[in-house]
Amino acid sequence: MLHLPELLRAPLTGDPVLILGHRGARGVRPENTLAAFRYAREVRAHGVELDVRLCRSGEVVVFHDDELDQLTDGCGPVIEKTLAELKRLRVRQPKPKDAPKGFAPPLSDETIPTLEEVIDALGPDLLIDVELKGRDSKPDGLEKKTVEVVRHHHATKRVFYTSFNPVRLIRLRNLSWTLPLGMLFYHDNPRWIRDRWTEPVVQPEALAPFFEDIDGKLMSEARRKDHSVWTWTVNREEDARRAARAGVRSIITDYPAEMLALGLKSGV
Repeated sequence: MLHLPELLRAPLTGDPVLILGHRGARGVRPENTLAAFRYAREVRAHGVELDVRLCRSGEVVVFHDDELDQLTDGCGPVIEKTLAELKRLRVRQPKPKDAPKGFAPPLSDETIPTLEEVIDALGPDLLIDVELKGRDSKPDGLEKKTVEVVRHHHATKRVFYTSFNPVRLIRLRNLSWTLPLGMLFYHDNPRWIRDRWTEPVVQPEALAPFFEDIDGKLMSEARRKDHSVWTWTVNREEDARRAARAGVRSIITDYPAEMLALGLKSGV
């Protein structure tokens, strides 16, 4: 079993690069569904990345978008639907790599899962990167409910929490100083997110930049602070090898089987 405390420190040269399936395995299975997470487990990915938000009836559901329209046969905001209503919807198949703009993939038989269902489906060994969605700064209880689900399912030692929203990360830090946190950011974010102005308050264990934003300055800073770097969303071999040479700890990808086959080592 992989243990988070060691993995959230800067890696040593030659340490294996961990491969996490983005939204389970977004490139080959309907994203953020039990089928995608089971696929990641079957191909022996080190873990998965997933997205959580609240629905109207209060459960923590695993779904990326604010709205249902693009990814399901439903419409409207997730927060306006009860879990029972969400369970009646079907999630779309993954979009082919060569799909034209505007292409709508057919529906699958997969439904929107709860975080509880996903943790159960993944088994006891896989790492789980839980990204908390939502741009609003108003408290909605997502942080507390997410942590409660993780603790109830005895998954604390293999879950870490990330978000583009620093306010969510601050709330998580206020819940507990022992929660492992990662700051998501990329070049199109507002400057206060991109330049991590809230880092002294959040006190993250990991940095999670977009792969194109990795450079020598960022990696030097991460090593100096003993942060690990978990980068996303890497789907091409040349990008994966560049990230590995730079010294990342983990690569998040839509194609976990393909990335695992590369046998990447950090700093090599």
